[in-house]
Amino acid sequence: TSQPTNQPTNQYNNNSNKMDQVDRVANRVSFAAIVGLVGGAAMATYRGTPVAKSGISVAGTCALIGTACFGLERLSYALLEQTSLLNNSVFSSSADDGAAGESNSN
Repeated sequence: TSQPTNQPTNQYNNNSNKMDQVDRVANRVSFAAIVGLVGGAAMATYRGTPVAKSGISVAGTCALIGTACFGLERLSYALLEQTSLLNNSVFSSSADDGAAGESNSN
């Protein structure tokens, strides 16, 4: 019989490629920039200001904020992953364990 392993089951496991993490951030930042471009263009149309200038300005702002937020989130996750805090029983739970990963059996 095969024994269950203690490997993390989430999609960001220890075997993930670092470039995959960069791609995740790039995709999220690109989406934030596109949303900013559309939002800036809509705002400029409503105010009667130049659409291209406002759209690009808001898109740049959204991209910078997205980089700061999503990049820091990925960096924090990588740090937690390297220090094995995510594999610690405090952060894990299963059907056999309680919410804090404590076994109910003696």
